[in-house]
Amino acid sequence: MKFCSEARRGESAHYPAPVTTDTTPLAGHRRARLPVIVAALVALALAAAVLSAAAWSSRYDPLRPGPVGFVGPVAGESDRLSVDPSGGFRIVGGPGTEVTLQFGVANTGPVGITIDGIVPDWSIVAGTWSEYRFVPGGLVNGEPAPERPFPARVPAHRELRLAVTVRQPDCAKGNRTDYLGPVRVRWHALGRHHVTLVQPMGNDPYLTFCDPH
Repeated sequence: MKFCSEARRGESAHYPAPVTTDTTPLAGHRRARLPVIVAALVALALAAAVLSAAAWSSRYDPLRPGPVGFVGPVAGESDRLSVDPSGGFRIVGGPGTEVTLQFGVANTGPVGITIDGIVPDWSIVAGTWSEYRFVPGGLVNGEPAPERPFPARVPAHRELRLAVTVRQPDCAKGNRTDYLGPVRVRWHALGRHHVTLVQPMGNDPYLTFCDPH
C-alpha cells in the first residue's frame, strides 16, 4: 500500500511552505506609539499643574494690616480729630468735614501683588498710598513720603502705607453711631483680582461718627 503522502520514485516531494510570522511591522507600530503616549502623559501632568496653580492663585490672600499696627491722621490734620470718651477718635466739624488717615498694609505672601485702589463707601471717599520707611528710633508710622495715586506695587513680604479720606456724614439723619469699619482694598496677582477687607485697628473702633448722646 502506498500512502498519498509518499512521492513517486524519481519525483521530488512538494510540501506546504512553512508559515512564518514577521513581527517587525508590529514592533515598529509600538515604537511609533511611544512618543504619543509620552506626549499624552506630559500633557496630563501639565494640565494637573495648571489646575493646581489656578486653585492656589484663587486662594492666595496675603494682604494684612501692617505688623506695626499704626493708624493716624496725615501731617497737618490732627486738629480735625478729638479723643472719644469711649475710645478712639471723633471728627471735629460738621457734615462734610474730611480727614485723611494713614495705616500700614503688608503683603505677607511669597508673590508680589498690585493694589488697584480703595473701594469707596458711605464714609470713605478717596484713597492714596505712600512708601513705608521705618528708621530705628523714628516715628512708628515711618518717615514722611509723598502720597501717590494707585496702582501700588507691593513686593513679597513688604509693607506700605494706605491713606483713606473719610467724610463726616449728616449726623442729624437718624442720630446714629457709626464706626470706621474695614477698608475694602482692591488688588490683583497671578492674573486674578480680589477685594480684601483690611481692619486698620483690628476689632477696636478707631474713628466714631455721630454722637449718640
